Amino acid sequence: MKKTLSILSLAALGFFGCQQQQNPTISLVNTLDFDRSDVPVTMSRSQLMEKLQQESVAFPQILTAEGQPVPCQWDDLNGDGQWDQLAFVVDIPAKASVEYQLKPSASKADFNRSTQIYMAKSPQKNEEYISLNAEIRPKDHIDPCYPMLYQYEGIGWENDKVAFRSYFDARNGKDIFGKRISDLILQDVGIKGTNYHNLADWGMDVLKVGTSLGSGAIGMEKNGKIYRLGITEEAKFRVVAEGPARAIAQVDYKGWKVDGKEYDITELITIWKGQYYYESQLILNGGDGSENLLTGVVNYKADNSVRYPKYNDQIACVSTFSAQAEDKEDPDQKLGMAVMVHQEVFKGFEEAPSTSYKNALALNLQKGDDKDEPITDTYLVKIKPTPQGSTFRYYACWELSDDRFKTAEGFNQLMKEEAEEMNAPLLLQ
Repeated sequence: MKKTLSILSLAALGFFGCQQQQNPTISLVNTLDFDRSDVPVTMSRSQLMEKLQQESVAFPQILTAEGQPVPCQWDDLNGDGQWDQLAFVVDIPAKASVEYQLKPSASKADFNRSTQIYMAKSPQKNEEYISLNAEIRPKDHIDPCYPMLYQYEGIGWENDKVAFRSYFDARNGKDIFGKRISDLILQDVGIKGTNYHNLADWGMDVLKVGTSLGSGAIGMEKNGKIYRLGITEEAKFRVVAEGPARAIAQVDYKGWKVDGKEYDITELITIWKGQYYYESQLILNGGDGSENLLTGVVNYKADNSVRYPKYNDQIACVSTFSAQAEDKEDPDQKLGMAVMVHQEVFKGFEEAPSTSYKNALALNLQKGDDKDEPITDTYLVKIKPTPQGSTFRYYACWELSDDRFKTAEGFNQLMKEEAEEMNAPLLLQ
């Protein structure tokens, strides 16, 4: 009898042990009527602790319902040495709810990166570059210089679909590296013996920027005039996060003089795995409510293809699609670009003058430091600054990246779906 009771007791302990070891779950719900892939998901530390019913877990992990690990990353957003958000991406069918497990873990799982921020500097300007995780722009680095101080002139960010760069000088322009492969390539672009203006196996620089805002550079509208984010007292860069799901860079500009007033502005740039856009969050300090921030799409080769589609009531969009890629060997190559912004911070569209740099200066299109460039040849988007930051997305869709982008129909269909997704993030339950 005692033996029987012992066996029953052990069985009961095993049963309750299994019950105690079950992982808590979350459900992600897609309310849209089409399948979605590589959808961004974030959970804050407090959300995770509440779900896990624990005060602290070192590195909680995400598992599928079947127990397979989902690549994720633990991002320290404020630089205090402690992660603030768990980030991952998921595929989810139309009108579906998918369950995931939360697993406590004392150590980080190791996942391959699908995104990166990359910046490198040549202190001797000899084409020998050293990678950087942070940088303060030298005060005398106003104009682009050759040989270059920075590899491909500044800061780069990429995922498995597309790459972008920002000139880390007074132009503060943004450019696009079209990609033909999913590998991370920025560390090999712009090094000695290469020319990113020529088509390579990985892709190429596909955009003419000039004095436009290129692919989402920043400006300001004030008192009826438009101003580029140009010369500032200080420009500071740091890598915030990189991993299998997303990469984040922070750039702080201090002492931006506009029409007799001085501003500071922070840009947080995020790029997610599997997407053809990056996201920019702009936080303006020193404003008095009379300012609108600006971004936009270059129109050097748009060939009157500009559209202002209203996909839904919550998202404003400007897009172009034409033979505007910069491959001189194939002048008919297609490139689609767009800016999307939530209506709550959208203040309108405008077109910057289509003129030469010389004429723009003569017309006094932008006041400010003599070295400041004007803004020309851009379909502008006006954005209301808010204390918590105002966000836009910039899309770059090159036909050599994806066959869908060989036609306007393919590009426009993606933009329609993107506007719906932007308005309907996954529900977390």
